[in-house]
Amino acid sequence: MKARRVPGWALGMLTIGVLLARPVSAQSHEAPIDVSGAWEFSLMDMAWSLDLTVDGHDISGELVIVGFGDFVMERVELNGDELLVWVSAGGNHLEFVGTVEGDEYVGEMSGFHGEAPIPIVAIRKSS
Repeated sequence: MKARRVPGWALGMLTIGVLLARPVSAQSHEAPIDVSGAWEFSLMDMAWSLDLTVDGHDISGELVIVGFGDFVMERVELNGDELLVWVSAGGNHLEFVGTVEGDEYVGEMSGFHGEAPIPIVAIRKSS
């Protein structure tokens, strides 16, 4: 028996059929965690704050470095309990990556004068 070539369009249709037939994994219908408020921490002997505002699914805010100024966040993402923040401050493009658990945010900041990521151990939501 001679093998037959399957046209490319047929393989494409088969792939689409398989993808559509797969069961959709259970998705969480829980509301996103609340990250609004002032998340304060000390870094390099300075007081810092990630001030976040939540409006539906949109998160915005500013980075406040006491004695240096306020810097508008370029982008903020919340993926489950992972909070990512990008901001330009004083010629540095800073990136904060960490997880939120209750009133604590634990992670690291990178992009400060090209240094290695700096651990952020005790960022807390102020009341």
